[in-house]
Amino acid sequence: MAQKCIEERIQRLEDIREIENLMARYAYLHTACKHEETAELFAKKTPGVRVELMGTYEGTEGVRRAMVKVHQSMNVGKPGFLFVHTQTTPVIEVAGDGKTAKGVWMSPGLETRKNPETGEFVAYWLWGNYGVDFVEEDGTWRIWHVHVYPYMMTPYDKSWVEPWVARLQRLPDETKPDRPAPSSSLYSTTAEIRYDPVPPEPYETFDEKTAY
Repeated sequence: MAQKCIEERIQRLEDIREIENLMARYAYLHTACKHEETAELFAKKTPGVRVELMGTYEGTEGVRRAMVKVHQSMNVGKPGFLFVHTQTTPVIEVAGDGKTAKGVWMSPGLETRKNPETGEFVAYWLWGNYGVDFVEEDGTWRIWHVHVYPYMMTPYDKSWVEPWVARLQRLPDETKPDRPAPSSSLYSTTAEIRYDPVPPEPYETFDEKTAY
């Protein structure tokens, strides 16, 4: 009995380490603008895979639209463009049944985009949080649901308390999400800070009600 308990604890630690590496690989690939490789990190066989990024993208086709086509339409990867979204403060819980896991990360980041009106490059701070559900497929952890909660986006030379009108590139119709974002978590001087996403607590089996 004691031996089984030790083996389970070791397996849990190995799972957490693999999940940390999976998300780190996601960040490195995204920064390198390797869109196809980033999409390959997502679940292939488990129903319900989705991305919450400026709206909800559902299914394998939705993942590809969000991770590949959206970024290609924004010219991410062309000279001058830069998208860096780091990950800090992880909280990861593997389900008691070992089939799924949940994790959250704070993400300070920066971007270089073109102003669609002037064609000039503009540097932005873009900070937010990640909430991610994972599923194990054929012995490998995969991203199942990823939800990005942006809470600050501002040109690098402006204070985040200053009101400003974002001039960002409009997405082509073929890259639009399946559903609009359910709500906004962006910082405002007139709104309370939202506790999103809530870090996971230990759990036995996955419950869609707690999905990110």
